[in-house]
Amino acid sequence: MSYDERCQSGLVLARRLAKRHLSDPIIFVMSTGGVRLAREIARRLHAPMDVLIALEVIEPGWRQLQLGAVAGGMFFPDQGVISSEGLPADYVDRLAAYEIKQAESAESFLRRQHPPLDVAGRGCGPGGRWVGQSPGR
Repeated sequence: MSYDERCQSGLVLARRLAKRHLSDPIIFVMSTGGVRLAREIARRLHAPMDVLIALEVIEPGWRQLQLGAVAGGMFFPDQGVISSEGLPADYVDRLAAYEIKQAESAESFLRRQHPPLDVAGRGCGPGGRWVGQSPGR
């Protein structure tokens, strides 16, 4: 998707979200490709924007062996995979620490010296779900 397509998509989505009359929304970006789209939404809704980079933690040399994921400075391990592969905890921790640093570096670059937004007690839409989240999740 080109830059113009992402901006146009952001404008279309912003128009739809504006019709919901959201109270004090925060726009989160979960991938670097979505920044342009989210920027248009945040601009249109006069809402703050923040980024959250989520990365897979994979076994080097095994592209399909995902050991978990990192986001927000935390590691979310897939204990079933880690246990079945018999991987030592310190080895998995080193892989996760590396990916956490990569994610933090990307977030810092994308925030451009702005601190993370304080979202305590905020962000849930009707029914306790994040706006845009599928029912049952």
